[in-house]
Amino acid sequence: MKNNFRILINSLPANVRIPLAKIYFSYLLKRGKLESLEIEYKMLNRWIKEGDICLDIGANIGRYTIKMSKIVGNKGHVFSFEPMKESFNILTHLCGVVNATNITLINAAVGDNTELIEMHKEYLPKTSKSLIDTNTASYVSSNTQNLCTLCISIDSFEFPDKVSIVKIDVEGYEVHVLNGMKKLIRRDKPNFIVESNGNQRNKPNCKSENNSNNISDFFYKMGYSLLKMERKSRNEFYFYNG
Repeated sequence: MKNNFRILINSLPANVRIPLAKIYFSYLLKRGKLESLEIEYKMLNRWIKEGDICLDIGANIGRYTIKMSKIVGNKGHVFSFEPMKESFNILTHLCGVVNATNITLINAAVGDNTELIEMHKEYLPKTSKSLIDTNTASYVSSNTQNLCTLCISIDSFEFPDKVSIVKIDVEGYEVHVLNGMKKLIRRDKPNFIVESNGNQRNKPNCKSENNSNNISDFFYKMGYSLLKMERKSRNEFYFYNG
């Protein structure tokens, strides 16, 4: 029954589905149930403190963004990047629900250049337990027919204060993101939570050049080490050890 209900909701037109999604996720947020099951999410309090500056690259609807915001408080700040328009719409709404004044939302992808790209909207499989699909598996496409999404590099920003931690979840585009922020990495040496879900080339027209080995090679060359987690995770945590 729940699966049929999920299929029905996700088949609705956007002008109906998005308001329903806002109501549903706001309900979860107000009851403290809009959380990630990832171990890194549960450990954020160990790695972030009041007053820190955080980057959430590939924020989706803001689970990490909102928790980071609560931890860093008014003296800190969170810069949240999300390219998918519908997900960004929900993200903006949820940040308003918590009345966060320490979050800057950027409706853009992040990569190694400032350019227009095409995003492929990916849907969750029918076996997914998620009631409402927020297109969390969407990725940068190698197609060039619909170049309408802005992609920017982190080094095109001038962050006035030290960035303490960066979370990256961009479905195979991680190395592009990292190559576009080498200047910041050398300056601030932030900690990283990076999704490392293997090679994405089996996805149609996925503009991906990396797998977990490419990511680890990048960090080792920059003087970083991998923190071993107590249990298996789809993410990896890197800290500067140079």
